[in-house]
Amino acid sequence: MSRTRITTAPWVYAVLAFSVLFCMLGIALMCTGEWGWEFWGTVVFLVLCLIALLVAGFTKIENQGEFVIIVDNLRKTQIPKISIVKVSYEKGVGSYLTLVNGVFVKLPVTGRNDQGVVNSVRSWLKQP
Repeated sequence: MSRTRITTAPWVYAVLAFSVLFCMLGIALMCTGEWGWEFWGTVVFLVLCLIALLVAGFTKIENQGEFVIIVDNLRKTQIPKISIVKVSYEKGVGSYLTLVNGVFVKLPVTGRNDQGVVNSVRSWLKQP
C-alpha cells in the first residue's frame, strides 16, 4: 500500500514567505534611524513569521498503512488504524478523530478544506 500524505497548502507558504520578506524590508529601512518600538516590533513579527513557516513545513497527516501519523506543532502522534472509530468534521471545531477509548484527536489545520481532509482520512480507513 502506498503512503498518502496531506501537507500544508502552498498558499500558506506564500503568505508566510511574503510576511518574512516584508519584515526584512522594514527592518532594512528602519535600521538606519533610531531603534524605537517600530523596529523591535518588526523584529518580533519577523521571528514569529519564521517560526510559523517552520511549523507549517512540518505539519502533516500521513497514512502509513496500519497507522495514521499526525505531526502538529512539531509533535508527532502515531495512531493505529484499528483504534480509530470515526473521522468527523464540525463547523467551528474542525476535523477530528474519535478513538475507541472515547478520546478525540484534533487533526492539524493545513490550510486545506477540512471536509476534504476528513474525506481523505475516511477513505484511508476504509481501505483493507
